[in-house]
This record gives sequence, C-alpha cells and structure tokens, in this order.
Amino acid sequence: MIPVYVVIVNKNRLYIFIINKIFMKHKEIKNRITLIVESLGGNQSQLAREIGLQPGHLSNVMATDVGLSATILIGLANRGVNMNWLIIGTGGTMWAKDLNLDVEAEKIITALEGEIKDANTLIDSLERILKK
Repeated sequence: MIPVYVVIVNKNRLYIFIINKIFMKHKEIKNRITLIVESLGGNQSQLAREIGLQPGHLSNVMATDVGLSATILIGLANRGVNMNWLIIGTGGTMWAKDLNLDVEAEKIITALEGEIKDANTLIDSLERILKK
C-alpha cells in the first residue's frame, strides 16, 4: 500500500502525517489516545472539548471501529501531542515539547526522501513499460 502524506500548517507549525487507512483505524493509536487522556487526568470529554469535538464524537471513535478524523489529529497536535508518537508509535515521547525538533525534522525529511526515491523508481519503471 502506498502511504499518504498529509502536510498541515497550522498556527505557524508544520505537521507531516504519513498515514493510510490501516493507521487511521489502528487500535494502537486509540490506545495512545487513552494514554493521553490518562495523563491529562482521565477526562475524555474534557479532552474532546479542548480539541474542538463534541464529547460524544471522541467517545464514539474510541469505542467503535470509526476511524480517526483529521480534526482529531489536528486538535491533538495543537494540544501538544507528538504526532510521530501518536500515529506510528515512534518519537519517544507523548508530548511535542519534549522533542528535539531538529532531530525529528531530520528523521521526517530522511523518510520522505526515501519514499520519494522509491516513488520515482516506480514511475521510471512504469514509464519504461509504457514505452514498450
């Protein structure tokens, strides 16, 4: 499956999400959201309101197979959550304020460069096939 890159610039911050439908419904992401709720005192309704959601919506997402929306991701990013940690489980820490952003940015750039190289190789192969 080809990953989808979502780039969001919000409040002078740049967020790059490497996602696909598997990630968006992945149980581990919901488990990490539960950890966020617990670290903020255990009130899921309060977190929902802080990130711009109706409490029932976040509750429904967490309790069912409903996928996460961009609204939830952006809200959590604005709340200070490390998106690498939330989405793919890397980055070491739950909170973005605890990150060395230069190191994290370099990791993202390196990953994107590798994906772009792979995509260009695939495009070149497809172009050769089409020319035959």
